[in-house]
Amino acid sequence: MTRTSLLKDNKRTKRISNYLWITRKKVGLAQKQVAFLLGHKNTTQLSRYEHGTRIPSLKTALKLEIAYAKPLRLLFFGLHDELREDVQKRREKIFVYKELKEN
Repeated sequence: MTRTSLLKDNKRTKRISNYLWITRKKVGLAQKQVAFLLGHKNTTQLSRYEHGTRIPSLKTALKLEIAYAKPLRLLFFGLHDELREDVQKRREKIFVYKELKEN
C-alpha cells in the first residue's frame, strides 16, 4: 500500500484527518518556522499535510513528532485509526486461517 493509494478512494481524493494545524498553533509556531524545522524551502508541503491532502514521508512525520513533542498516532489520528482497523481485520484472518489449518 503506497502513500498515494491511501489518499485515493474510488477516484476521489480522501483527506486524512490530523491535528497538525491545531498542534502547530498550540505550540506557537508559524508555518514558515515548521517548514524550516522540516528542511523545506517553503510552506507548500506543510500546508498540504495540515489539510490532509498529502501524507508526509516517515522521516518528515518523525520530524513533526519531534517538533511538536506529540506522538505520530495522535498527530495523524485519522490515518492511525484506519491502519489499526486494517491490521486488526488482517490479524483476525490469520487466526481464522490458523484454526482451519490445525483442524
